[in-house]
Amino acid sequence: MSDTEDVDEPEPEQDGSQKSDNENDLEKEEPNVLTEETAGQSLSLLCKSGDGLSHAFIRADLKEKNLSDISILQGYIHLRFVDISKNRLTDLSPLNNLTHLLSVKADNNNLEKIGLQPFPFLQHASFSFNRINDTSGLEHPLLEQLNLSNNRIDSVKYLRCGLLSKLHTLEIRSNKIQSIEELNIPSLKNLYIEEEFIVIRKDYNSISNLDGISRMNQLENLSVRKNKITELTCFNEPMSELKYLDIRDNLIANIEEIGKLKDLISLQSLLIAANPVCKEEGFRMEVLMHLQSISKLNEDDVAEDEKLEALEIAKQRQLEKEKFAEYEEMENI
Repeated sequence: MSDTEDVDEPEPEQDGSQKSDNENDLEKEEPNVLTEETAGQSLSLLCKSGDGLSHAFIRADLKEKNLSDISILQGYIHLRFVDISKNRLTDLSPLNNLTHLLSVKADNNNLEKIGLQPFPFLQHASFSFNRINDTSGLEHPLLEQLNLSNNRIDSVKYLRCGLLSKLHTLEIRSNKIQSIEELNIPSLKNLYIEEEFIVIRKDYNSISNLDGISRMNQLENLSVRKNKITELTCFNEPMSELKYLDIRDNLIANIEEIGKLKDLISLQSLLIAANPVCKEEGFRMEVLMHLQSISKLNEDDVAEDEKLEALEIAKQRQLEKEKFAEYEEMENI
């Protein structure tokens, strides 16, 4: 989703039967309550019920129904998959009665909080493009994938291992986060905390460092694109599983920071374009000297002869360092 300029559209012709803009606005604001008929039409996937004694529909697809009230769903206790995206919902509490839920999608609503009790079986949850202020109320022990992108979250302190011990994918793009130091989910394999908008807004993610990231030592994919990161000290500690790192569009200016990536022994793809350091002479070779494992740098393939050249330069540099150390030792005798 990106910011665009407003474009003037031609006004529709008026006639006696047409409603005024104010009337249309009022109509849009009127409550739209989910009915038995609409709920029934949304059901699919007939399966055995939880107790195995009967059959019930376990999927409800209620996307784009302009709903503001889904209270009736609390009676559909066998539902396991619920999609209520693109509505006008402000309250998800009717879902709390659905203890067999495996997946819930509530993107593009008007939620300011999640407000769900712990679901014992929930594995996938998505709440992107809402107005959610914080991450409290997420205590689902089997949750594996969570999308909180494009909200108003400014702190990740409620996202903890004790509450989300199975979580492997967290998307929290385009929020108001300035630090991930309190994020502590060692099970994470995929973390996306970049800024999605083409034009960065001043109140969106502005992370200046990645302190604490080493706690997530199972990470395989990490994207922090379009933040305010200036240094890479956080990678001095081993993150042996990291394969993909996107740190484009940050503020890394010192070529010495590249050396701090040397412990990323499994890294295959590094995206670091649009940082000041990329303008430094010998930048590409400096990266390859420290990261022999990578096959892509800024989406360009790394050739074998480049790796060999980088290896030779690294060896020569090491020899020069050793000779200098010997010379200093002799001078001190």
